[in-house]
Amino acid sequence: DQNVGGYGLFTFAKYGIALAVMLPATFCAGITLPLITRILLTAGSGERAIGTVYSVNTLGSIVGAGLASLVLMPWLGLKVLLVGGGVIDMALGVWLLFHAGRVSAPARRLGVFATGGMVLLLFYAVFSVPFDRGMLISGVYRYGRVSKANAPGIVFYKDGRTATVSVKKAEDGGFSLATNGKPDASLSPIWFYHDTTAEAKQLDGDESTQVLLPMITLAHAPKAKLAAVIGNGSGMSSHFLLGSPTLAKLVTIDIEPEMIRASHMFYPVNRRNFDDPRSVFVHDDAKSYFAATNQRFDLILSEPSNPWVSGVSGLFTDEFYQRIRTYLTPDGVFGQWLHLYEIDDALVLSVIKAVHKNFPSYQVFLTADVDILIVASNKPQLPTPDWRVMDIPGIRQDLHRFRHIGPQALDAVRLVSREALAPLIGTGAGANSDFYPTLDLGTELTRYMKTYATGFGGLGDSRFDLGAALTEARLLPSDERLASLNITRVKALSLGHRLRTETFTTEGLVGEDKSTRVAVSQWETLRDVIAAGHAPVDWQIFFKLATDVESSLHLGTMGWTDEAYYVSVTRFLSAQHAPADAQTAWRFLHAVAGYRWIAAADDVDALVTARMEEHKWLDDDLLRDAAVVSLIKTGAPAHARGVFDRLTEFSARKATDLRVRMLDAHLAVAERKAGPKPTSK
Repeated sequence: DQNVGGYGLFTFAKYGIALAVMLPATFCAGITLPLITRILLTAGSGERAIGTVYSVNTLGSIVGAGLASLVLMPWLGLKVLLVGGGVIDMALGVWLLFHAGRVSAPARRLGVFATGGMVLLLFYAVFSVPFDRGMLISGVYRYGRVSKANAPGIVFYKDGRTATVSVKKAEDGGFSLATNGKPDASLSPIWFYHDTTAEAKQLDGDESTQVLLPMITLAHAPKAKLAAVIGNGSGMSSHFLLGSPTLAKLVTIDIEPEMIRASHMFYPVNRRNFDDPRSVFVHDDAKSYFAATNQRFDLILSEPSNPWVSGVSGLFTDEFYQRIRTYLTPDGVFGQWLHLYEIDDALVLSVIKAVHKNFPSYQVFLTADVDILIVASNKPQLPTPDWRVMDIPGIRQDLHRFRHIGPQALDAVRLVSREALAPLIGTGAGANSDFYPTLDLGTELTRYMKTYATGFGGLGDSRFDLGAALTEARLLPSDERLASLNITRVKALSLGHRLRTETFTTEGLVGEDKSTRVAVSQWETLRDVIAAGHAPVDWQIFFKLATDVESSLHLGTMGWTDEAYYVSVTRFLSAQHAPADAQTAWRFLHAVAGYRWIAAADDVDALVTARMEEHKWLDDDLLRDAAVVSLIKTGAPAHARGVFDRLTEFSARKATDLRVRMLDAHLAVAERKAGPKPTSK
């Protein structure tokens, strides 16, 4: 296991005791099998004896592994189990040495000497080598460092049958839960110690994910009566689902019993888990539970640990989704959590491909900038979410410390739809599978390399939302002054609203974050330049300023434009005789932002020519995406292919980036629909 391996590495480095204990054990183990073989060979025929040896060895391995993991590890703990295993191994070797027959006297004396030395080493290992809990849960295999001895704040530690589970309390009063040293859930102190006079806070990071996973899924099945959650963690998902008055029963499935016990440390924040009679805990593998129960659920939410954790990737496979869909009621929905950190676009897509193969409808949502939720249904169309679930009295009370999460914020966390991904996914070839475990094999490398799924992440924070544009989904502005979620798109919508409606003062900006101060400064500078009524010294600098402000006003929206802003800049460009390319670029940006594809397509060639001549007015990837989409939408796929190829050399994105592959896939579909080019005679 990873925690054992991490501690073993530390022990080698600091104490050397691991080597001292392992060598005698290895020696004795090495003589055990040959001696048993020799004894058995003298008792019967060779083939029969060898078969007996192998059968006994296999039986011993099965019984030993089962007994150690399911009974002894939770009962005795890691240290006693390791030392006890070494004792048994060495004792067996010594016993065989003395009872094998025809062993010389020098060998027996050596055995006595070795036995005495082993006993001393074992006593040293038991009483002198500290199995410090802080070191054991330091996650050295992931972070490359070991925590200091006697780390403070460990309020729960248990070596369970499948993992070591721990909970730490930070100095500020927050709690974090870890599996084998890998954090799986955390809550800040505001959940436990709330100042009633303090201003409502923004929901952030891991807490945002723990709230949005259950609530977005519930919004798609607001009248769910029977629900199941795969993976307990802090218990927050189950707690929020139990806030629904229509729910009759909620089953929380976790293979590790100590995970449930550890989540008690988050009480009373997750109180419904333990106090509500509708809550049921099951200690079992999720696949086994559903197969044995054979019930149909209105809602199933799967949020296991990261797929690079041993045994977890099987809950992200084609075969799992093929089975899980049969356990949903006709109106049931399935939610799948996945992360965008320590993974790449291809691996995330391999999971979505598996979902795509088995569910006719799904939508991907952001629950944080680095976490996503896939909500899927067996229906041809995913049910429209009812965001009123956030106003259920119990839920409102749970979140009274935070800003209210309204429909506009929840609409804004939609990341990408099945329709936008379908051309790229095609038949689903390359889906993560039990037989082709792409995710299990690939995430070990991406975890080590600390890779990020830049394409999926970019869909959420790019000015030109490719997924929305391809499906012409309209993302409208928000009227929420303060962002309720610390998600780029939600924060951008709030900033745009404030820029359009508020007057900022120097004193008022003191308490604002850096992004707000920069956006306000740019907005005021641009207005001053326009008000001055004369041409800027450098049109490139002015145009960059205008597009930065445009992004601040529009980021998070698609199919909508702030007409007052566009008109003011357009008039200035015309009145001050800006370069023709600049005016064309501004006109093009205005058109694509409002989904006016015909107008945008008319300007594509001029902008491509200008870019080939090193006249850059727009971001290269925005230009390529918007130009190709506008040509696809106006029925010119051959032209779009030429633009795609010509602008590729300027792109900052890799060919493996999801957005590049998605654009190329939609273009290929358009080309196939258009048919082959006519040949000239």
